[in-house]
Amino acid sequence: MKRLRSAHNAATAGFTLLEVLVVMIIAGVLAGIAAPDWFTYLNNRRVTTVRDEVRQVLEEAQNRARSERQSQTVTVNVSDPLPTLSISSTASTASAGDQRVLGGDGIRENMVALSTPGSTTLTFDYQGLVDDSTALPFIIEVAPGNVGGKKRCVIVATILGSITTREDNECDTFTP
Repeated sequence: MKRLRSAHNAATAGFTLLEVLVVMIIAGVLAGIAAPDWFTYLNNRRVTTVRDEVRQVLEEAQNRARSERQSQTVTVNVSDPLPTLSISSTASTASAGDQRVLGGDGIRENMVALSTPGSTTLTFDYQGLVDDSTALPFIIEVAPGNVGGKKRCVIVATILGSITTREDNECDTFTP
Protein backbone atom coordinates (compact mmCIF):
# COMPACT_ATOMS: atom_id res chain seq x y z
CA MET A 1 0.00 0.00 0.00
CA LYS A 2 1.31 3.36 -0.94
CA ARG A 3 1.21 6.13 1.53
CA LEU A 4 -0.75 9.19 0.62
CA ARG A 5 1.47 12.13 0.21
CA SER A 6 0.36 15.50 1.44
CA ALA A 7 0.29 18.40 -0.92
CA HIS A 8 2.73 20.32 1.26
CA ASN A 9 6.40 19.85 1.23
CA ALA A 10 9.09 21.45 3.38
CA ALA A 11 9.86 24.16 0.84
CA THR A 12 6.36 25.67 0.89
CA ALA A 13 5.71 25.65 4.65
CA GLY A 14 5.71 28.93 6.67
CA PHE A 15 4.95 32.58 5.94
CA THR A 16 6.25 34.82 3.22
CA LEU A 17 8.21 37.94 4.02
CA LEU A 18 5.34 40.07 2.75
CA GLU A 19 2.85 38.43 5.12
CA VAL A 20 5.14 38.97 8.11
CA LEU A 21 5.66 42.64 7.16
CA VAL A 22 1.92 43.27 6.83
CA VAL A 23 1.27 41.77 10.27
CA MET A 24 4.08 43.84 11.80
CA ILE A 25 2.77 47.05 10.23
CA ILE A 26 -0.77 46.38 11.51
CA ALA A 27 0.58 45.65 15.01
CA GLY A 28 2.64 48.87 14.92
CA VAL A 29 -0.33 50.99 13.90
CA LEU A 30 -2.49 49.50 16.65
CA ALA A 31 0.27 50.07 19.24
CA GLY A 32 0.67 53.67 18.05
CA ILE A 33 -3.02 54.28 18.53
CA ALA A 34 -3.22 52.59 21.94
CA ALA A 35 0.04 53.82 23.54
CA PRO A 36 -0.99 57.42 24.36
CA ASP A 37 -4.23 56.24 25.97
CA TRP A 38 -2.31 53.64 27.95
CA PHE A 39 0.18 56.22 29.26
CA THR A 40 -2.66 58.56 30.23
CA TYR A 41 -4.37 55.70 32.04
CA LEU A 42 -1.17 54.87 33.94
CA ASN A 43 -0.66 58.53 34.91
CA ASN A 44 -4.23 58.77 36.18
CA ARG A 45 -3.80 55.60 38.25
CA ARG A 46 -0.55 56.89 39.78
CA VAL A 47 -2.11 60.24 40.66
CA THR A 48 -5.18 58.56 42.15
CA THR A 49 -3.01 56.22 44.22
CA VAL A 50 -0.94 59.08 45.62
CA ARG A 51 -4.08 61.12 46.32
CA ASP A 52 -5.59 58.22 48.27
CA GLU A 53 -2.37 57.87 50.26
CA VAL A 54 -2.35 61.62 51.02
CA ARG A 55 -5.84 61.25 52.42
CA GLN A 56 -4.76 58.27 54.52
CA VAL A 57 -1.79 60.19 55.94
CA LEU A 58 -4.01 63.14 56.88
CA GLU A 59 -6.52 60.83 58.55
CA GLU A 60 -3.72 59.01 60.35
CA ALA A 61 -2.29 62.28 61.69
CA GLN A 62 -5.73 63.34 62.85
CA ASN A 63 -6.35 59.99 64.56
CA ARG A 64 -2.86 59.98 66.09
CA ALA A 65 -3.51 63.47 67.53
CA ARG A 66 -6.67 62.18 69.19
CA SER A 67 -5.21 58.94 70.50
CA GLU A 68 -1.89 60.36 71.76
CA ARG A 69 -3.52 63.60 72.93
CA GLN A 70 -0.74 65.58 71.23
CA SER A 71 -0.78 67.96 68.31
CA GLN A 72 0.34 66.43 65.01
CA THR A 73 1.67 68.45 62.10
CA VAL A 74 1.52 67.26 58.50
CA THR A 75 4.09 68.83 56.19
CA VAL A 76 3.88 68.63 52.40
CA ASN A 77 7.37 68.43 50.89
CA VAL A 78 6.71 70.22 47.60
CA SER A 79 10.40 70.50 46.65
CA ASP A 80 11.03 66.75 46.86
CA PRO A 81 11.09 65.00 43.44
CA LEU A 82 9.09 62.15 45.02
CA PRO A 83 5.64 62.80 46.52
CA THR A 84 6.48 63.04 50.24
CA LEU A 85 4.54 63.96 53.39
CA SER A 86 5.83 64.16 56.95
CA ILE A 87 3.93 63.71 60.22
CA SER A 88 5.51 65.09 63.35
CA SER A 89 4.39 65.56 66.90
CA THR A 90 4.75 69.16 68.02
CA ALA A 91 5.10 68.05 71.66
CA SER A 92 8.08 65.80 70.95
CA THR A 93 11.15 67.58 69.61
CA ALA A 94 13.28 64.44 69.92
CA SER A 95 12.09 62.94 66.63
CA ALA A 96 12.25 64.64 63.27
CA GLY A 97 8.96 63.08 62.25
CA ASP A 98 7.60 60.25 60.22
CA GLN A 99 8.39 60.89 56.56
CA ARG A 100 6.30 59.04 53.96
CA VAL A 101 7.16 58.60 50.31
CA LEU A 102 3.83 58.03 48.58
CA GLY A 103 2.93 55.83 45.65
CA GLY A 104 5.02 52.76 46.41
CA ASP A 105 7.68 51.34 44.13
CA GLY A 106 5.85 52.30 40.94
CA ILE A 107 6.54 56.01 41.43
CA ARG A 108 9.89 57.40 40.34
CA GLU A 109 11.20 60.94 40.53
CA ASN A 110 9.02 63.63 38.94
CA MET A 111 6.23 61.21 37.95
CA VAL A 112 3.78 62.73 40.44
CA ALA A 113 4.01 66.19 41.98
CA LEU A 114 2.47 67.51 45.20
CA SER A 115 1.64 71.18 45.63
CA THR A 116 -0.36 73.43 47.92
CA PRO A 117 -1.77 76.80 46.96
CA GLY A 118 -1.11 78.13 50.47
CA SER A 119 0.72 76.86 53.51
CA THR A 120 2.62 73.57 53.31
CA THR A 121 1.81 72.57 56.91
CA LEU A 122 -1.37 71.65 58.71
CA THR A 123 -1.61 70.96 62.43
CA PHE A 124 -4.25 68.90 64.18
CA ASP A 125 -4.61 69.71 67.88
CA TYR A 126 -4.95 67.14 70.65
CA GLN A 127 -8.65 66.69 69.80
CA GLY A 128 -8.02 66.09 66.09
CA LEU A 129 -9.31 69.54 65.14
CA VAL A 130 -7.49 71.89 62.79
CA ASP A 131 -5.31 74.14 64.93
CA ASP A 132 -5.33 77.21 62.66
CA SER A 133 -8.66 78.02 60.96
CA THR A 134 -7.01 80.65 58.73
CA ALA A 135 -5.23 77.80 56.89
CA LEU A 136 -8.58 76.44 55.68
CA PRO A 137 -9.41 75.13 53.22
CA PHE A 138 -6.09 73.27 53.20
CA ILE A 139 -5.66 71.85 49.70
CA ILE A 140 -3.01 69.35 48.59
CA GLU A 141 -2.94 69.01 44.81
CA VAL A 142 -1.63 65.82 43.23
CA ALA A 143 -0.76 66.14 39.56
CA PRO A 144 1.12 64.05 37.01
CA GLY A 145 4.71 65.20 36.70
CA ASN A 146 4.64 64.78 32.93
CA VAL A 147 2.07 65.55 30.27
CA GLY A 148 -1.21 63.63 30.31
CA GLY A 149 -3.68 62.96 33.04
CA LYS A 150 -5.89 64.86 35.43
CA LYS A 151 -4.89 66.45 38.68
CA ARG A 152 -6.55 65.36 41.88
CA CYS A 153 -6.70 67.02 45.29
CA VAL A 154 -7.33 66.33 48.95
CA ILE A 155 -9.07 69.10 50.88
CA VAL A 156 -9.31 69.63 54.62
CA ALA A 157 -12.37 71.85 54.52
CA THR A 158 -13.49 72.63 58.06
CA ILE A 159 -12.05 73.23 61.49
CA LEU A 160 -13.44 69.81 62.46
CA GLY A 161 -10.99 68.30 59.99
CA SER A 162 -13.40 66.94 57.39
CA ILE A 163 -11.35 65.55 54.53
CA THR A 164 -12.70 65.36 50.98
CA THR A 165 -11.26 64.55 47.58
CA ARG A 166 -11.85 66.29 44.28
CA GLU A 167 -10.77 66.09 40.64
CA ASP A 168 -9.45 68.52 38.06
CA ASN A 169 -11.33 71.85 38.00
CA GLU A 170 -13.16 71.07 41.25
CA CYS A 171 -9.83 71.55 43.03
CA ASP A 172 -9.58 75.16 41.85
CA THR A 173 -13.20 76.13 42.43
CA PHE A 174 -13.73 74.45 45.81
CA THR A 175 -15.74 76.45 48.34
CA PRO A 176 -16.55 75.03 51.77
